[in-house]
Amino acid sequence: MEARVREFLALLSAAIGGARLPEGFSVSDGGTLFALASRQDLAGALFPVLSRGGLLDEAQLTPFREAQLEAIRHTTLLSHELSRITAALEDAGIDHVLLKGAQLRALWPAPWMRTSCDIDILIREDALAAASDAITKALGYTLRLVGFRDASLYSPGDSVHLELHFSLRDPKARSEALGAAWDYAARVGDTHEYRLRPEFAIFFLLFHLLGHMDLGGGGIRPVIDLALLRRAPYDEAALAALLADCGLSRFAATVFSLGDAILAGNAVEGLPLALCNWLIDGGLYGETHRHAVVKRAKGDTRKARRIRRRYVLARLFPKRRELALSYPALARHAWLYPACILRRFFRLIFGGRLALALRRRRAERRMRDVPIETAEQLFSALGLSDKKTP
Repeated sequence: MEARVREFLALLSAAIGGARLPEGFSVSDGGTLFALASRQDLAGALFPVLSRGGLLDEAQLTPFREAQLEAIRHTTLLSHELSRITAALEDAGIDHVLLKGAQLRALWPAPWMRTSCDIDILIREDALAAASDAITKALGYTLRLVGFRDASLYSPGDSVHLELHFSLRDPKARSEALGAAWDYAARVGDTHEYRLRPEFAIFFLLFHLLGHMDLGGGGIRPVIDLALLRRAPYDEAALAALLADCGLSRFAATVFSLGDAILAGNAVEGLPLALCNWLIDGGLYGETHRHAVVKRAKGDTRKARRIRRRYVLARLFPKRRELALSYPALARHAWLYPACILRRFFRLIFGGRLALALRRRRAERRMRDVPIETAEQLFSALGLSDKKTP
Protein backbone atom coordinates (compact mmCIF):
# COMPACT_ATOMS: atom_id res chain seq x y z
CA MET A 1 0.00 0.00 0.00
CA GLU A 2 1.29 3.45 -0.90
CA ALA A 3 2.28 5.68 2.01
CA ARG A 4 -0.28 8.34 1.01
CA VAL A 5 -3.11 5.79 1.05
CA ARG A 6 -1.95 4.24 4.32
CA GLU A 7 -1.87 7.69 5.99
CA PHE A 8 -5.28 8.60 4.59
CA LEU A 9 -6.90 5.37 5.82
CA ALA A 10 -5.34 5.71 9.28
CA LEU A 11 -6.71 9.25 9.62
CA LEU A 12 -10.09 8.14 8.30
CA SER A 13 -10.20 5.31 10.84
CA ALA A 14 -9.51 7.80 13.62
CA ALA A 15 -12.00 10.40 12.34
CA ILE A 16 -14.93 8.08 11.55
CA GLY A 17 -14.31 4.87 13.47
CA GLY A 18 -12.63 6.35 16.55
CA ALA A 19 -9.52 4.17 16.12
CA ARG A 20 -6.21 5.33 17.58
CA LEU A 21 -3.50 6.46 15.23
CA PRO A 22 -0.49 4.11 15.07
CA GLU A 23 2.41 4.88 17.39
CA GLY A 24 4.72 7.45 15.81
CA PHE A 25 2.24 8.28 13.04
CA SER A 26 3.11 11.25 10.84
CA VAL A 27 1.94 12.80 7.57
CA SER A 28 4.61 12.81 4.90
CA ASP A 29 3.08 15.56 2.75
CA GLY A 30 0.07 17.67 3.66
CA GLY A 31 -0.58 18.78 0.08
CA THR A 32 -0.67 15.22 -1.23
CA LEU A 33 -2.98 14.17 1.59
CA PHE A 34 -5.33 17.09 0.94
CA ALA A 35 -5.51 16.29 -2.78
CA LEU A 36 -6.34 12.65 -2.08
CA ALA A 37 -8.93 13.46 0.62
CA SER A 38 -10.56 16.11 -1.57
CA ARG A 39 -11.11 13.62 -4.40
CA GLN A 40 -13.00 11.52 -1.86
CA ASP A 41 -14.88 14.61 -0.56
CA LEU A 42 -13.51 13.82 2.91
CA ALA A 43 -10.92 16.55 3.47
CA GLY A 44 -13.12 18.37 6.00
CA ALA A 45 -13.77 15.15 7.93
CA LEU A 46 -10.02 14.77 8.59
CA PHE A 47 -9.58 18.26 10.07
CA PRO A 48 -10.48 17.43 13.72
CA VAL A 49 -7.95 14.58 13.86
CA LEU A 50 -5.24 16.57 12.10
CA SER A 51 -5.74 19.63 14.30
CA ARG A 52 -5.75 17.63 17.56
CA GLY A 53 -2.66 15.66 16.65
CA GLY A 54 -0.53 18.61 15.59
CA LEU A 55 0.37 16.59 12.50
CA LEU A 56 0.56 19.54 10.09
CA ASP A 57 1.82 23.09 10.33
CA GLU A 58 -0.69 25.93 10.09
CA ALA A 59 -0.18 26.51 6.36
CA GLN A 60 -0.84 22.86 5.49
CA LEU A 61 -3.74 22.63 7.96
CA THR A 62 -5.59 25.65 6.55
CA PRO A 63 -7.09 23.88 3.47
CA PHE A 64 -8.51 21.15 5.73
CA ARG A 65 -10.05 23.78 8.03
CA GLU A 66 -11.59 25.57 5.06
CA ALA A 67 -12.95 22.26 3.74
CA GLN A 68 -14.55 21.58 7.13
CA LEU A 69 -16.17 25.02 7.24
CA GLU A 70 -17.51 24.57 3.70
CA ALA A 71 -18.83 21.12 4.61
CA ILE A 72 -20.61 22.54 7.64
CA ARG A 73 -22.06 25.42 5.62
CA HIS A 74 -23.32 23.25 2.77
CA THR A 75 -24.65 20.48 5.02
CA THR A 76 -26.54 23.05 7.11
CA LEU A 77 -28.07 24.44 3.92
CA LEU A 78 -29.05 20.97 2.69
CA SER A 79 -30.54 20.02 6.06
CA HIS A 80 -32.60 23.21 6.14
CA GLU A 81 -33.86 22.67 2.60
CA LEU A 82 -34.56 19.00 3.29
CA SER A 83 -36.85 19.94 6.18
CA ARG A 84 -38.72 22.38 3.93
CA ILE A 85 -39.01 19.87 1.09
CA THR A 86 -40.29 17.04 3.29
CA ALA A 87 -42.77 19.47 4.90
CA ALA A 88 -44.08 20.39 1.45
CA LEU A 89 -44.43 16.73 0.51
CA GLU A 90 -46.13 16.00 3.82
CA ASP A 91 -48.60 18.84 3.35
CA ALA A 92 -49.39 17.52 -0.12
CA GLY A 93 -49.90 13.98 1.20
CA ILE A 94 -47.09 12.51 -0.92
CA ASP A 95 -45.29 9.38 0.26
CA HIS A 96 -41.49 9.79 0.25
CA VAL A 97 -38.27 8.03 1.26
CA LEU A 98 -34.94 9.72 2.04
CA LEU A 99 -32.04 8.28 0.04
CA LYS A 100 -28.23 8.35 0.18
CA GLY A 101 -26.81 11.39 2.02
CA ALA A 102 -30.17 12.49 3.41
CA GLN A 103 -30.61 9.01 4.89
CA LEU A 104 -27.00 8.36 5.96
CA ARG A 105 -25.84 11.65 7.44
CA ALA A 106 -27.15 10.83 10.91
CA LEU A 107 -24.96 7.69 11.05
CA TRP A 108 -21.67 9.61 10.82
CA PRO A 109 -19.94 11.00 13.94
CA ALA A 110 -21.03 14.50 12.85
CA PRO A 111 -23.63 15.13 10.10
CA TRP A 112 -21.38 17.58 8.23
CA MET A 113 -18.74 14.86 7.77
CA ARG A 114 -21.05 13.11 5.31
CA THR A 115 -21.13 15.69 2.53
CA SER A 116 -23.30 15.41 -0.56
CA CYS A 117 -23.85 17.55 -3.62
CA ASP A 118 -27.62 17.18 -3.72
CA ILE A 119 -30.74 15.88 -1.97
CA ASP A 120 -32.17 12.53 -3.07
CA ILE A 121 -35.76 11.54 -2.32
CA LEU A 122 -37.79 8.61 -3.64
CA ILE A 123 -41.47 9.13 -4.45
CA ARG A 124 -44.02 6.86 -6.08
CA GLU A 125 -43.94 6.82 -9.87
CA ASP A 126 -47.42 8.25 -10.30
CA ALA A 127 -46.71 11.10 -7.85
CA LEU A 128 -44.03 12.94 -9.85
CA ALA A 129 -46.31 15.68 -11.20
CA ALA A 130 -47.92 16.29 -7.80
CA ALA A 131 -44.58 16.29 -5.98
CA SER A 132 -42.95 18.65 -8.47
CA ASP A 133 -45.96 20.95 -8.33
CA ALA A 134 -45.93 21.01 -4.51
CA ILE A 135 -42.23 21.84 -4.30
CA THR A 136 -42.18 24.42 -7.08
CA LYS A 137 -45.22 26.26 -5.73
CA ALA A 138 -44.39 26.10 -2.02
CA LEU A 139 -40.61 26.60 -2.21
CA GLY A 140 -39.97 28.30 -5.54
CA TYR A 141 -37.92 25.46 -6.98
CA THR A 142 -37.58 25.08 -10.76
CA LEU A 143 -38.02 21.78 -12.58
CA ARG A 144 -35.17 21.46 -15.10
CA LEU A 145 -34.70 17.87 -16.25
CA VAL A 146 -36.75 14.67 -16.23
CA GLY A 147 -34.81 11.44 -16.83
CA PHE A 148 -35.90 7.83 -16.98
CA ARG A 149 -35.60 7.41 -13.20
CA ASP A 150 -35.59 10.89 -11.64
CA ALA A 151 -36.35 14.57 -12.04
CA SER A 152 -33.98 17.43 -11.20
CA LEU A 153 -35.26 20.52 -9.42
CA TYR A 154 -33.21 23.55 -8.36
CA SER A 155 -33.81 26.04 -5.57
CA PRO A 156 -33.89 29.79 -6.28
CA GLY A 157 -30.33 30.78 -7.11
CA ASP A 158 -29.48 27.13 -7.89
CA SER A 159 -27.89 26.71 -4.45
CA VAL A 160 -29.57 23.32 -3.89
CA HIS A 161 -30.16 20.49 -6.35
CA LEU A 162 -33.01 18.11 -5.56
CA GLU A 163 -33.34 14.76 -7.31
CA LEU A 164 -36.83 13.31 -7.09
CA HIS A 165 -36.43 9.61 -7.87
CA PHE A 166 -39.61 7.98 -9.09
CA SER A 167 -37.84 4.67 -9.71
CA LEU A 168 -34.70 2.86 -8.56
CA ARG A 169 -34.67 0.45 -11.51
CA ASP A 170 -31.23 -0.39 -12.83
CA PRO A 171 -30.79 -2.12 -16.22
CA LYS A 172 -27.56 -3.73 -14.94
CA ALA A 173 -29.21 -5.24 -11.89
CA ARG A 174 -30.35 -8.55 -13.43
CA SER A 175 -32.97 -8.41 -10.69
CA GLU A 176 -36.41 -6.88 -10.33
CA ALA A 177 -35.87 -5.98 -6.68
CA LEU A 178 -34.70 -2.41 -7.27
CA GLY A 179 -37.84 -1.71 -9.24
CA ALA A 180 -39.95 -2.87 -6.28
CA ALA A 181 -38.39 -0.55 -3.69
CA TRP A 182 -41.74 0.33 -2.13
CA ASP A 183 -42.25 -3.32 -1.22
CA TYR A 184 -39.23 -2.93 1.07
CA ALA A 185 -40.32 0.37 2.67
CA ALA A 186 -42.10 0.87 5.99
CA ARG A 187 -44.18 3.88 7.00
CA VAL A 188 -42.93 6.12 9.84
CA GLY A 189 -45.79 6.64 12.27
CA ASP A 190 -48.76 8.54 10.88
CA THR A 191 -46.66 10.54 8.43
CA HIS A 192 -46.08 10.15 4.71
CA GLU A 193 -42.41 9.42 5.30
CA TYR A 194 -41.22 5.87 4.66
CA ARG A 195 -37.92 4.18 5.42
CA LEU A 196 -36.29 1.41 3.44
CA ARG A 197 -35.72 -1.82 5.30
CA PRO A 198 -32.01 -1.91 6.32
CA GLU A 199 -31.13 -4.90 4.11
CA PHE A 200 -32.69 -3.21 1.07
CA ALA A 201 -30.97 0.09 1.86
CA ILE A 202 -27.64 -1.79 1.88
CA PHE A 203 -28.57 -3.52 -1.39
CA PHE A 204 -29.42 -0.20 -3.03
CA LEU A 205 -26.21 1.49 -1.84
CA LEU A 206 -24.13 -1.36 -3.23
CA PHE A 207 -25.72 -0.80 -6.63
CA HIS A 208 -25.13 2.92 -6.32
CA LEU A 209 -21.43 2.23 -5.66
CA LEU A 210 -21.36 -0.18 -8.59
CA GLY A 211 -22.81 2.51 -10.83
CA HIS A 212 -19.98 4.88 -9.90
CA MET A 213 -17.45 2.08 -10.45
CA ASP A 214 -18.84 1.54 -13.96
CA LEU A 215 -17.94 5.18 -14.62
CA GLY A 216 -14.40 4.53 -13.38
CA GLY A 217 -14.94 6.05 -9.94
CA GLY A 218 -16.61 5.00 -6.72
CA GLY A 219 -14.52 6.53 -3.99
CA ILE A 220 -14.12 5.30 -0.45
CA ARG A 221 -17.05 7.25 1.05
CA PRO A 222 -19.75 4.75 -0.09
CA VAL A 223 -17.72 1.98 1.58
CA ILE A 224 -17.85 3.93 4.86
CA ASP A 225 -21.59 4.54 4.36
CA LEU A 226 -22.18 0.81 4.06
CA ALA A 227 -20.00 -0.04 7.06
CA LEU A 228 -21.90 2.44 9.24
CA LEU A 229 -25.29 1.27 7.94
CA ARG A 230 -24.41 -2.35 8.71
CA ARG A 231 -23.80 -1.51 12.38
CA ALA A 232 -27.57 -1.50 12.88
CA PRO A 233 -29.46 -4.83 12.88
CA TYR A 234 -30.63 -6.10 9.50
CA ASP A 235 -31.88 -9.35 7.98
CA GLU A 236 -28.65 -10.96 6.74
CA ALA A 237 -30.46 -13.84 5.05
CA ALA A 238 -32.74 -11.45 3.13
CA LEU A 239 -29.73 -9.40 1.99
CA ALA A 240 -27.86 -12.55 0.95
CA ALA A 241 -30.84 -13.60 -1.18
CA LEU A 242 -31.01 -10.19 -2.87
CA LEU A 243 -27.28 -10.26 -3.62
CA ALA A 244 -27.27 -13.85 -4.86
CA ASP A 245 -30.16 -13.10 -7.21
CA CYS A 246 -28.04 -10.62 -9.17
CA GLY A 247 -24.58 -12.15 -8.68
CA LEU A 248 -23.16 -9.56 -6.28
CA SER A 249 -22.27 -11.76 -3.33
CA ARG A 250 -18.48 -11.65 -3.80
CA PHE A 251 -18.53 -7.94 -4.53
CA ALA A 252 -20.58 -7.22 -1.40
CA ALA A 253 -18.39 -9.39 0.83
CA THR A 254 -15.28 -7.52 -0.36
CA VAL A 255 -16.86 -4.10 0.16
CA PHE A 256 -18.03 -5.10 3.65
CA SER A 257 -14.59 -6.45 4.56
CA LEU A 258 -12.92 -3.25 3.39
CA GLY A 259 -15.33 -0.99 5.29
CA ASP A 260 -15.05 -2.98 8.52
CA ALA A 261 -11.24 -2.89 8.34
CA ILE A 262 -11.18 0.87 7.80
CA LEU A 263 -13.53 1.64 10.70
CA ALA A 264 -11.59 -0.64 13.04
CA GLY A 265 -8.20 0.67 11.96
CA ASN A 266 -7.09 -2.79 10.84
CA ALA A 267 -4.73 -3.61 8.00
CA VAL A 268 -6.33 -3.87 4.55
CA GLU A 269 -4.97 -6.78 2.55
CA GLY A 270 -5.73 -9.05 -0.40
CA LEU A 271 -8.78 -8.38 -2.58
CA PRO A 272 -10.15 -5.60 -0.29
CA LEU A 273 -6.83 -3.77 -0.73
CA ALA A 274 -7.04 -4.05 -4.53
CA LEU A 275 -10.59 -2.69 -4.41
CA CYS A 276 -9.49 0.08 -2.04
CA ASN A 277 -6.73 1.21 -4.38
CA TRP A 278 -9.09 1.19 -7.36
CA LEU A 279 -11.75 3.24 -5.55
CA ILE A 280 -9.26 5.77 -4.20
CA ASP A 281 -7.49 6.24 -7.53
CA GLY A 282 -10.78 6.86 -9.32
CA GLY A 283 -12.21 9.31 -6.80
CA LEU A 284 -15.95 9.58 -6.32
CA TYR A 285 -16.93 10.33 -9.91
CA GLY A 286 -14.24 8.73 -12.07
CA GLU A 287 -12.88 9.87 -15.42
CA THR A 288 -13.74 9.15 -19.04
CA HIS A 289 -10.77 6.90 -19.81
CA ARG A 290 -11.44 4.85 -16.64
CA HIS A 291 -15.06 4.36 -17.78
CA ALA A 292 -13.77 2.80 -20.99
CA VAL A 293 -11.21 0.78 -19.03
CA VAL A 294 -13.99 -0.70 -16.90
CA LYS A 295 -16.02 -1.76 -19.94
CA ARG A 296 -12.98 -3.39 -21.52
CA ALA A 297 -12.06 -5.07 -18.24
CA LYS A 298 -15.59 -6.46 -17.95
CA GLY A 299 -15.35 -7.91 -21.43
CA ASP A 300 -17.10 -5.31 -23.56
CA THR A 301 -14.48 -3.72 -25.84
CA ARG A 302 -17.06 -2.53 -28.36
CA LYS A 303 -18.99 -0.78 -25.66
CA ALA A 304 -15.75 0.89 -24.49
CA ARG A 305 -15.25 2.34 -27.96
CA ARG A 306 -18.89 3.46 -28.15
CA ILE A 307 -18.52 5.19 -24.80
CA ARG A 308 -15.63 7.27 -26.12
CA ARG A 309 -17.47 8.20 -29.33
CA ARG A 310 -20.61 9.15 -27.43
CA TYR A 311 -18.52 11.15 -24.98
CA VAL A 312 -16.90 13.21 -27.76
CA LEU A 313 -20.25 13.86 -29.49
CA ALA A 314 -21.93 14.74 -26.21
CA ARG A 315 -19.14 17.20 -25.41
CA LEU A 316 -19.42 18.83 -28.84
CA PHE A 317 -23.23 18.79 -29.12
CA PRO A 318 -24.85 18.48 -25.67
CA LYS A 319 -28.59 17.95 -25.48
CA ARG A 320 -30.74 21.04 -25.23
CA ARG A 321 -31.81 20.36 -21.65
CA GLU A 322 -28.16 19.95 -20.63
CA LEU A 323 -27.02 23.07 -22.45
CA ALA A 324 -29.88 24.96 -20.82
CA LEU A 325 -28.09 24.61 -17.49
CA SER A 326 -25.45 27.02 -18.88
CA TYR A 327 -27.89 29.06 -20.98
CA PRO A 328 -31.24 29.18 -19.06
CA ALA A 329 -33.05 31.02 -21.87
CA LEU A 330 -32.66 27.88 -23.99
CA ALA A 331 -35.11 26.02 -21.73
CA ARG A 332 -37.89 28.36 -22.91
CA HIS A 333 -36.72 29.02 -26.48
CA ALA A 334 -35.58 25.92 -28.37
CA TRP A 335 -34.70 27.99 -31.45
CA LEU A 336 -31.70 29.41 -29.54
CA TYR A 337 -29.92 26.04 -29.60
CA PRO A 338 -27.68 26.74 -32.67
CA ALA A 339 -26.67 30.13 -31.27
CA CYS A 340 -25.81 28.59 -27.90
CA ILE A 341 -23.72 25.89 -29.59
CA LEU A 342 -21.79 28.55 -31.54
CA ARG A 343 -21.23 30.58 -28.40
CA ARG A 344 -20.04 27.46 -26.61
CA PHE A 345 -17.55 26.72 -29.43
CA PHE A 346 -16.32 30.33 -29.25
CA ARG A 347 -15.71 30.03 -25.50
CA LEU A 348 -14.06 26.65 -25.99
CA ILE A 349 -11.62 27.93 -28.62
CA PHE A 350 -10.85 31.42 -27.36
CA GLY A 351 -11.26 30.78 -23.66
CA GLY A 352 -8.33 28.38 -23.51
CA ARG A 353 -10.55 25.39 -22.88
CA LEU A 354 -9.76 23.69 -26.18
CA ALA A 355 -6.05 23.45 -25.39
CA LEU A 356 -6.86 22.12 -21.94
CA ALA A 357 -9.30 19.56 -23.36
CA LEU A 358 -6.74 18.39 -25.92
CA ARG A 359 -4.07 17.99 -23.23
CA ARG A 360 -6.48 15.90 -21.17
CA ARG A 361 -7.39 13.71 -24.14
CA ARG A 362 -3.72 13.13 -24.94
CA ALA A 363 -3.11 12.18 -21.32
CA GLU A 364 -6.03 9.75 -21.44
CA ARG A 365 -4.71 8.10 -24.60
CA ARG A 366 -1.27 7.66 -23.04
CA MET A 367 -2.56 6.01 -19.90
CA ARG A 368 -5.79 4.33 -21.00
CA ASP A 369 -4.17 0.89 -21.39
CA VAL A 370 -2.08 1.05 -18.22
CA PRO A 371 -4.68 -0.25 -15.74
CA ILE A 372 -6.40 -2.72 -18.08
CA GLU A 373 -4.73 -5.87 -16.73
CA THR A 374 -5.18 -4.73 -13.13
CA ALA A 375 -8.81 -3.85 -13.79
CA GLU A 376 -9.50 -7.18 -15.50
CA GLN A 377 -8.09 -9.10 -12.54
CA LEU A 378 -10.01 -6.98 -10.02
CA PHE A 379 -13.41 -7.14 -11.72
CA SER A 380 -13.01 -10.84 -12.38
CA ALA A 381 -12.14 -11.50 -8.73
CA LEU A 382 -15.15 -9.45 -7.63
CA GLY A 383 -17.45 -11.47 -9.86
CA LEU A 384 -18.28 -8.42 -11.99
CA SER A 385 -16.70 -9.47 -15.27
CA ASP A 386 -18.43 -11.14 -18.21
CA LYS A 387 -15.11 -12.79 -19.06
CA LYS A 388 -14.40 -16.26 -17.80
CA THR A 389 -11.86 -16.46 -15.01
CA PRO A 390 -8.73 -18.26 -16.30
